[in-house]
Amino acid sequence: MAKFIIYFFCVSLAIILLAGSLISVKMLGGPPLEIKPVTVPTVMGKQNNITFHFIDKGAGIRQIDACLIQGRKTVALGGKVFPSKSWWRGTGIKNQMLSWRVDPLSLGLSQGKAIFRITTRDASWRDDFKGDEKIWQSEVTIDTIPPAITVLSSINDMITGGSGLISYKTNKEVSRTGVWVNNLFFPGYPRTHGSNEFIALIAIPFDAVRPKLYIEATDMAGNIARAGFPYKILYRRPNVDRIEITDGFLDQKLPEFTSRYPELTGKTPVEIFLQINSKLRRENEEEIRKICSLNTSPEIMWQGPFMALKGAARAGFADERHYFYNGKEISQANHMGIDIAALAHFPVPAANSGKVIFTGYIGIYGNTIIIDHGLGLASLYAHLEEFKVNAGDTVKRGTIIGLTDSTGLAGGDHLHYSMLVNGVFVNPIEWLDGNWIKGHITDKLPAE
Repeated sequence: MAKFIIYFFCVSLAIILLAGSLISVKMLGGPPLEIKPVTVPTVMGKQNNITFHFIDKGAGIRQIDACLIQGRKTVALGGKVFPSKSWWRGTGIKNQMLSWRVDPLSLGLSQGKAIFRITTRDASWRDDFKGDEKIWQSEVTIDTIPPAITVLSSINDMITGGSGLISYKTNKEVSRTGVWVNNLFFPGYPRTHGSNEFIALIAIPFDAVRPKLYIEATDMAGNIARAGFPYKILYRRPNVDRIEITDGFLDQKLPEFTSRYPELTGKTPVEIFLQINSKLRRENEEEIRKICSLNTSPEIMWQGPFMALKGAARAGFADERHYFYNGKEISQANHMGIDIAALAHFPVPAANSGKVIFTGYIGIYGNTIIIDHGLGLASLYAHLEEFKVNAGDTVKRGTIIGLTDSTGLAGGDHLHYSMLVNGVFVNPIEWLDGNWIKGHITDKLPAE
């Protein structure tokens, strides 16, 4: 019996010592607390969101505090305290995301340098049971003053469906800038690398009514400035055209679409045409907008006036088309380009120098090529038979890029030619006129 008591005592003592050692390892040892910045601005404007990730694999996180220090002034930003679950388990908080929304002005801080500091403690028994302290800090610049915008270009005369160029400068570095035309944003590009002088090609939609135009610039701290500029807009009424939709046309064109778009099957020919001319047309124009706005060079690549295919003009820009079937109007759309007919399968030249950013099939436009000319300016060539270039190719004015055909929603062999500014269709006729380009574009460029 005595031996059993001694054995039991020894085993119990061993268990207690082992448990104690494990608790000691957890509460006294373990890796240090980790502080990982998630979003920390180097420049702080009027409103700033700051987020950190805290990790502790030992006794857990006990306390997190943040402050801003400027000179002799320290402003507490608040933090969080986590109570211990028990003296041997710590807090159990191993991972914690914490954010602060900071407004330097309301905190009484001034423009200039400051220190953003994070102070943490874990729940260990180190430092006389106060926990291990760790500090993370970084220098920030407080800047709550919006950039100043100075307009450089003179009065801008534009027409609905037309283009224009605005030049301006800011007094400091900006993270985003451009010109708003109602809810359309046209990016501004530095005149030279690292310059605070900007140029923005803009478009006035063909159906705009009293659009509001202004320049916007956002600095590195998120401060936003806006400025108006002088402009005049001439309102141009599109031509009206009547187009008869025949059974022969539907029999000829619809198989091309039903084979590519299975969702069109099971409908009458007229129903299919209506969906092509409305829903698919909108989807195609949105696809083109994305291609043009996301794949442009910040440099001007075109030189002089653009050139068009030599042939007979068949349709104009923004023509208001009314479609009739058996004498009844069934649909309406605007023609976003110009149509030029020559001989069948006629060679199509690039209108100007640039980079091919798309070759492929786009619904109503059929086989299509899009060329980027820089600053958001692009030319589009549709209803083609085949491509003589590939996406990524650099072309010069006059380079043969394809052959005409009637792919897409075309009634006969011709070229549909469009110009776009940041994905917005504009009147190509302007860009075919060297005098217009000089007076409205190149003369407004600030000197390099």
